Amino acid sequence: MIRLTEIVKYRHIRPFTKVEMNQIADDYLRNNKFKEVMPNFSKDKDDVLTKLQKIDQLEYLSDKELMRLNNSKVPNMKSSDKEDGDSMKTDSFNWRDIVDGIKSVPPKKFTPPVVVQDKKGRLFIIDGDDVLTTFVAIGSNLPVKKVKYGGEFNKESMMMYNKAHMNDMSPAAGSIGQGY
Repeated sequence: MIRLTEIVKYRHIRPFTKVEMNQIADDYLRNNKFKEVMPNFSKDKDDVLTKLQKIDQLEYLSDKELMRLNNSKVPNMKSSDKEDGDSMKTDSFNWRDIVDGIKSVPPKKFTPPVVVQDKKGRLFIIDGDDVLTTFVAIGSNLPVKKVKYGGEFNKESMMMYNKAHMNDMSPAAGSIGQGY
């Protein structure tokens, strides 16, 4: 596992393809988890696609934001007693492929994880958690696409899904897509 001495901002990002955007939109619309947490986030598929196309909303999450990220393995990993890189060695998602992409020449271009921010500033990842978790584990930071949500997350539903992440680092515990 590579371990960087400081947080490095990864800049090799590519936009989503139309197929990837449609898949994220379809997954969102089929996934009751997201509808429970974000009631009235979108009216239909076109509304989801419009929100995803706002590529100018890329930003790096701060350490504080990473620790508050809901529906993610990152807060659990960062708060564990293990070194971030060590915790990845026992995880079942394919972090090795992600690390290989980072180390490749030229570096692989990843799609940004998609994070929704409600009106109270709470964050909920809906796509790309495995990639973000891997980047954080190796001491890097990946920009995310932050989508604004005018409502408030359903706190009860959000907490229920967060508990599912406490000890589960499998892909099923993460977001709806792989994002790479």
